[in-house]
Amino acid sequence: MYTWYRWADALSLVAFSLVGRAHHAASLVGADLLGTLAPFLLAWFVVAAVVGTYRDGGVRRLLANWAIAVPIAVVVRQSLRGQPFSATFWQFLVVALVMTLGFLAIGRFFARRVRARPT
Repeated sequence: MYTWYRWADALSLVAFSLVGRAHHAASLVGADLLGTLAPFLLAWFVVAAVVGTYRDGGVRRLLANWAIAVPIAVVVRQSLRGQPFSATFWQFLVVALVMTLGFLAIGRFFARRVRARPT
């Protein structure tokens, strides 16, 4: 029912990963990008299934999903890089939380507009 929200959330996380990697002049293709993106997408959709994020499209479930999935993704990403809880962990966590929330809000705004269009 909320297919547009699923797509918007996935594209928002892709955009977050691309912008972050570009900001740090890191590779935007291949395994490097996948190492950044995969933990976020996997954590997001696993948590969404548990929380029921797409059951009613509500903001509470979205925020619960965000508050649980993003920290899990950061821990997984940092662990895969061999840097769990390094000196930069908390900085990256805060940046990831703020930036993903912004990207998700923008994505949901456009998804709502697409859903509201008459067919």
